[in-house]
Amino acid sequence: MPHELVVKHHGHIAHRLMHHPTGCGNLHGHTYHFQFSFDVLDIDPVTGMGADFSELKKIVRKLVDKWDHGCLLNRKDPVFELLIQRSSLDQSKIIGFDGEPTAEAMAKELWLGVAHELHSNHISGVTIRSVDVWETDVNCATYRS
Repeated sequence: MPHELVVKHHGHIAHRLMHHPTGCGNLHGHTYHFQFSFDVLDIDPVTGMGADFSELKKIVRKLVDKWDHGCLLNRKDPVFELLIQRSSLDQSKIIGFDGEPTAEAMAKELWLGVAHELHSNHISGVTIRSVDVWETDVNCATYRS
């Protein structure tokens, strides 16, 4: 059975769920907590490690930091168009999603991003198992392979 390594990170991110009937339909933000779980197939007999945590943290931080202190919006949201025009004036961080920027969508997007980065960086023997996106202390969405 493989070892599991876990890397955590957090980000302060705004979003709006335009089809949500209550408060989440308003522009608002959360301090998200992210947990990335990796499967490691082998332990290096010399280093005693299955993967270098610093390499995994670089990947995780690269992806989360693209969203940190930004605003995630559905590209079809009328607010997206307004803010994207404004962002060219003041360098705001407006990020478009194909669909609603829910915790579920964020978890999947991050999982796909990590899988791509592991492949691109030629990190072998390590696969992404799951990504947990904690929107609040009591609400979490997980995407698994």
